Amino acid sequence: MKKALFALLILLPTLAFAASQGRVDRLRRRCLARPATHQWNAQTQRCDRLIGGQKDEHGCLIPAGYSWCEAKQKCLRTWEEACTASSSSSVSGTPVPCAGCDRDVHGCIGSAGYSWCPVKQKCLRVWEEACQ
Repeated sequence: MKKALFALLILLPTLAFAASQGRVDRLRRRCLARPATHQWNAQTQRCDRLIGGQKDEHGCLIPAGYSWCEAKQKCLRTWEEACTASSSSSVSGTPVPCAGCDRDVHGCIGSAGYSWCPVKQKCLRVWEEACQ
C-alpha cells in the first residue's frame, strides 16, 4: 500500500506536467500558424499579438497611422505630411490639407485609424474592434 501511494505521489506531478506541456504545445502551434498577427514568446510561453501587421489594399501600415494619399500616390501620416487635394489651396498658394480626402475605396478614413474589414463589411479601428 505504501509503495502504491509513493508511486502515485511521484506519478501525479509527472502526469500533470505532461498535460500542461501538451496544452502549451497546442497553444504554440496555433500561435505559429498566424505569423502575420501573432508571435510565440518562448520565455513566457505565451502567444503575443503583434501590433502593426495590418495593411490596407495599398500596403499602408494602418496601426502605425499610415493611410493612402491619392493626391501623392503614396502612404503617409497626415499629421506629418499633408495629403493635398489638387483643388484645395490657400490664398497664399500653399496647399491646405483636405479633411477626409484620405478616404480609401470603401470610404474608410485612414488618418483617423479606420480601415476596411472585409469579414465584417465595414470600416473599423483594429485596436478597438478585431476584424475576425
